Amino acid sequence: MSRVLSLKMLRHYVSNFLALKIRAHQSLKPLFFTHYLNLKCNFKCSYCNFHKKQALQDIKTYKELNTADTIKLMQIIYEECPYIYFTGGEPLLRSDLLDIVKACNKMGFKSISINTNMSLIHKKMDILDHITNLVASFDVFDDTKNSKVLGVSESIVRQTKSNIIECSKLQKKKNFVMTVNCVIIPETISDVRDVMDFCFQHNIRLAIVPAELDNGGIDVRLINNEEYRRLIKDIIAAKKSGRPIFGSLKYLDTIYNFKRFDCYPTLTPHTYPDGSLFYPCQPMMKVAANLLETGSYEIALAQGINKYGTLPNCRDKCYKACYIEPSNIIKNPLLLIKENI
Repeated sequence: MSRVLSLKMLRHYVSNFLALKIRAHQSLKPLFFTHYLNLKCNFKCSYCNFHKKQALQDIKTYKELNTADTIKLMQIIYEECPYIYFTGGEPLLRSDLLDIVKACNKMGFKSISINTNMSLIHKKMDILDHITNLVASFDVFDDTKNSKVLGVSESIVRQTKSNIIECSKLQKKKNFVMTVNCVIIPETISDVRDVMDFCFQHNIRLAIVPAELDNGGIDVRLINNEEYRRLIKDIIAAKKSGRPIFGSLKYLDTIYNFKRFDCYPTLTPHTYPDGSLFYPCQPMMKVAANLLETGSYEIALAQGINKYGTLPNCRDKCYKACYIEPSNIIKNPLLLIKENI
């Protein structure tokens, strides 16, 4: 979601709200797009599968578009929705990232977000002049433990922490909002409160994300885990007290005990580095079509529906915030106002 609401987004929201009233789930309009700029990463996080054998195959299959074609892809996306969330892999490994975000600004995107592990941002600070949201991965405050979780040296971990602090100081000057994306695995539940205190100290929003398994499911060790539940309760209390916690109370309640939720994944389409559009969602890894080849999101979506049918009823397969929150918001209009973040 974004600080800036556009008329197009409001129109999409009203259209979606009315479509759900008549159960027209296939006609839902995107609220934002997620684009994987690359699948390569300089980290080897213990909870991530991008550095594993399957990911290496994905890198060969979904080759990165060059700069010009990536910008063409962004134009196709912009025509459907002016909100883009860049992720990877590690987006800052792309030497043309600044050119891409500049082009998105020129097109008129209302929100440009980048999700990064922050290890390279000190070399590319100009990017901060052209984005609205900087999402930093930071899971464990202790450098030694974090280096083991991330699969990198302690010196890189220290550089990353320093980069987070320096960028946090520039939010007002550069006009962007910073969020720390904290992934929770059973081994790091006890570390999250230190990360939370760190965020509050440096005026950074905290986003809590339960780690997903390779198939998109939740680690069973988090389910019915009392230590995990106590942590989420504390985070909910912090949210209620006005602390900068990303996401709605409804989202936090959903991940508290992994309640079922009605998922509408076409609200947040995901595209891979070569322009492939997934349908119904990225965890299922089914490609509807290539947006560059179709030249239109609506055509690509129609091809996906034709290939794979209507949306499946997999209500508790995954608990990705990018699917939970928009699906909650579309059914609860007041959340759009309360959680305009």
